[in-house]
Amino acid sequence: IWVNVKVDPEWRDFWRKTYASVLPGYHQNKEHWNTIILDDSIPENEYQESINKASAVLRAIEEAGDIV
Repeated sequence: IWVNVKVDPEWRDFWRKTYASVLPGYHQNKEHWNTIILDDSIPENEYQESINKASAVLRAIEEAGDIV
């Protein structure tokens, strides 16, 4: 299973360098999206944190009235 998550650019490279199963966003803007391959190489709490941060970013964009 692959999951695309929106990521703050300052964290993008951290995730990609730390975990081989985190790649530039598949079919997404590579600057703002990472793809996480859920292959058990990343502890669940780590990828859940990334998903939670992505949700917070998207909520802030929606509240600001920007297009998601």
